[in-house]
Parts: sequence; C-alpha cells; structure tokens
Amino acid sequence: MGIVRVRNGMFSTNTYLIGDNQEGCYIIDPSDDYTRIKRVIDEKFNCLVKAVLLTHGHLDHVGSVDRLANDYNCDVYLSDNDKMYIDGSLKKYSNNLQEFNIQLNCPTIDSYFIKDKNIVVYETPGHTPGSVCYLFKNENVIFVGDTLFKGSVGRCDLTGGSQRELVKSLKIFKNMPNDLKVCCGHEGETTIGNEKLYNPYLRNI
Repeated sequence: MGIVRVRNGMFSTNTYLIGDNQEGCYIIDPSDDYTRIKRVIDEKFNCLVKAVLLTHGHLDHVGSVDRLANDYNCDVYLSDNDKMYIDGSLKKYSNNLQEFNIQLNCPTIDSYFIKDKNIVVYETPGHTPGSVCYLFKNENVIFVGDTLFKGSVGRCDLTGGSQRELVKSLKIFKNMPNDLKVCCGHEGETTIGNEKLYNPYLRNI
C-alpha cells in the first residue's frame, strides 16, 4: 500500500491516505481542506475509500469528515472517549474552545471495533481522553496524531488533556521496534528508534 500525506488547514495538519487504487484507501485525520483531500483520493485511489480513521476529535483533525463520509459512503472511527469534542457538549463548559470543538453530523464508530486485521489500535490518552494510534502492521507504520511528534509530544493543557495519562501512553512506544515509521499529526515524520534516542519526553521515561 502507498501512503500520501496532504498537509492542510490553518494548523498545517497532516492528513494521511493509505491504500491503493484497487481496494481503496483509509483517510486518517481529514482536516478542513476538503477539496485538496478529495482530489488526491480521486486521482490516486480511484475514488475508493474504506473508512475514515480519527486519532482524536480536535477540530483541526476532523474538519472535512462530514463531507468525505457523505461523498464516499464510508464509516468513521473515533474513540468514544473523544465524542465530547464532536457532539457540542464542550460548549456548555467553556466559551474558549471554539477552535477545538466542532459538531459532526455523521455517526462515528468506536475505534476499538475496526475489523481490519492489518490494523492495531492503541489507546494513548493524554492529548485528549480518547486519543488513539493506528498501527498498520504490513506497512510497518504507525499514525500517532498529536500524541507523539518528532522530538516532542502533544500538549496536554487543553480541556480533557492529562500529563499523567500522556506519560503512561508514551511508555507504549518504548517497546515498539526501532524501524517503525511514525506519521505525526503535524510537522515531519520520524521513526520509533529516532525518538527513543533524541526525544527527551520519550527518552526520560
């Protein structure tokens, strides 16, 4: 399978498409540049989509979900623990969360129920309560959203974040193989081995 990264949106979010033009692709974290994402899907993956996989529910990772789910009639997977970010419930607690809160119309399925045996879902709370990572075994790549970055980690000072939970989640990466490719939600890609050596947040736990 091939991997295409589409960097888009006001937060320069990485949207990933993984698959081929015969069986279709998975869309991971579609940000708000719907037109660019759709063009790549139609050109490189023959207009075929298996599902949308969300690493977490923040606005910059879900901006195009409704339109893409409607276009391709596909399922959308998101941890139930992050549904507060997409059902409008956060608005009752704070007026300062508009940039991280969006109400989706399409239904979502808990990431735990993905049926593809090639995909392993890791629960990695900390950045948000329902943050998850998607490991594609055959491709030796893991999509980590905002849990882990090259040389850093996702912030945990937003509503729902937890530094204690993030530290627990980072320990999961310590046992992963060094050559595992890491596709992050922002900035560049890396490997688990590189982060074990140079990422102070991972190295010191």
